[in-house]
This record gives sequence, structure tokens and C-alpha cells, in this order.
Amino acid sequence: KHALPFPLSSLEPRTGAYSLTCTASIRNGEQVVGSSLLTYTPAKPADIGGVTKMDMHSGMLLARPAIGENGPTREFFLLVHPISTFDNTSLLNEVLDEMQKNGLWLTYDLRLTYTSVTEQVNQIKSRPNLLLWYSADEPDGTHDPLNATSLAQSLITSLDGSDGNGGAGYHPVSLVLNCENFFWSEYASDADVWVVEAILGISHGGLGRRRFSLGTTLLKTSLPAFLTPGVVSWNDPTPDDIKTSASGLALALTSGPSNMSAFILNPSSTFKQVTTSSGIDTGLWTLDGKTLLLAATLEAAELGLGLKGFGNGLTEVFCSGDCSIGDESVVLGSVDSVSEHETFVLNY
Repeated sequence: KHALPFPLSSLEPRTGAYSLTCTASIRNGEQVVGSSLLTYTPAKPADIGGVTKMDMHSGMLLARPAIGENGPTREFFLLVHPISTFDNTSLLNEVLDEMQKNGLWLTYDLRLTYTSVTEQVNQIKSRPNLLLWYSADEPDGTHDPLNATSLAQSLITSLDGSDGNGGAGYHPVSLVLNCENFFWSEYASDADVWVVEAILGISHGGLGRRRFSLGTTLLKTSLPAFLTPGVVSWNDPTPDDIKTSASGLALALTSGPSNMSAFILNPSSTFKQVTTSSGIDTGLWTLDGKTLLLAATLEAAELGLGLKGFGNGLTEVFCSGDCSIGDESVVLGSVDSVSEHETFVLNY
């Protein structure tokens, strides 16, 4: 992949999208043509409370502080995703006001009414702590009309500042699908953010499955939850071990000299994904002579990952589940032993 910069000075901000066409010539004379849409939005109108940008290189969302004041753009968010019929407007506003006061971001869920959203979008879009819309929840699983999500996307974005014909609104629109590939393109093609609801773990007796909502964008790696740009614990209250693991992951992503974001979000990092023959999924981000190694498994068996050739100065950044590091290998325990996925992060 190669970045191709071009000036925007000849473009005027507008609510409609610009159509881009790129033609590349290969050494053998063959030409490759690609096309896409570019939205260059004007300053937000008075009825829009905030703006959420998408970094299409890293997949991260960018926004100003949730409390409604000017401040530096942020890449990490304390996010609340309420699921309700929202029929009590007064109570809803009290909750959202309190969230804003405490700097909590909102994913506004339209799953129960995403085919008639005008009143709700007009009510919510003025809130500065709105991060993104959630248009539909597993519409493929309920066999909703194939164009329902596309129509909802167009309506939401048209109310949120775009022309509704391909231009982006001031907040991304997300959805989650249920099936591996049941009319995937028809349901998901217009979404800005694809959310993956991964059920991690195995039920044991009275213990239910542990659920995470994993935020990811169109072009990301095939690695599990912890490699996507966003990880949201789905249910609250939830078991203490899940909260402990999620909190540890959040700190490893954002804090300390070996935080993962410094590698994952830096456009200068080079990335490589490898799945071992034993079933360990690994990702390696290299930056300035250092490499961040992430390894995970969903296998019901103890697995080892050799570290020969990785060099000295190994630093363990994060471990979820049953994992340990030795001089020459990392051992990831069986998921059966703890009813969760095994995740290990190493900086060297």
C-alpha cells in the first residue's frame, strides 16, 4: 500500500460527496482503476452538537471532549451504549445529561426503530457527547428487508448533515450482523463502522457466555477482539473477572511507555499477521526498531509460541486468561480452563 497525497485546495466544502477515480499503471503496461467517495464537509451547523471523524488508516474515531467544550481531539472514549425503547424522553434526557456532565460518550441505538428514526435523530444529534449512531442489530438474523439498513443509513446521515446520497454525516453509522455471510454486502455495504459481536468462551454449568461488542472498521486485521479499534463489554453488571480483564486491556491500550496504541495507531508502523500451525493468531507492529507482538487463541488446549529470534528486552504488556512467558516461549492455556479467550501482548 502506498499513500498518494493530493491537495484539497481546489475543492469546496459541501454536504454531498465528491467522486474520486484513481488510475495506476503497472510496469507491464496494465492499468488498475479504483473509485471511491470523498466527503469534505463544511463547518457543522448549529443544530449539530459535535463531530466524530474517522481515521481510515488506523480505523480509530476522533472527537473533541464529550462535555461540549473545545479541547484536543481524542482517540479513546469512555463509551455507554444503552439499549432501550427510549419511550420516556424525560428520563432519557436526564441520563444523557448526566453522561455528558461526566464525560461519557454515547452510542445511540436505533435497533428497535431503525426503520423510523427521524424524530430520534433530530432529538439526539445536538448532543456534544454523541459519538456514533447504531442503526441495526443483526438484521440478517431476523431477515429484515435487504435494503432496510441502506435506507436507514441514508436517512440518518441526511438528518445528521449530509445530502443523504453518499455524503457522510457528522457522526459515523454503525451496525452489527449475525451471520458469517448471509447477504453481507446488502446489509453492511453502506455502514461506516462494522461491529462484531463475538461470543467468547464456553458455558460452564450456571455460568453464561461472556459477551463483548467489538468495534471494527472496514479494513482491519483478522485477529480477535483485542486487535480491533474498540472493545466494549456488552453487559453490565458483569462478572468481576471480565471487568478486571477489560480494565487491564484498556490500560495496556492507552497507558505507559509500552502502550499498544503507540504502535497500532501510528501510520509509520508496519504490520504483519501470522496464524501458526497450532492455531495461535499473532499480529506484529514494528516501529522505530521495536515490535509489538500480540498473540491470542480460542483453542481448547494449551499452546506454546516460540520466541527464538525475537531478541532481548522482552516486556510483557498484557495477559488475559491463563498465560505465562519463559525465556524462549509464551504458553497460552486452554480456554476450557477459564471459560475465556487467551490473550498475550509482548513488547520487544
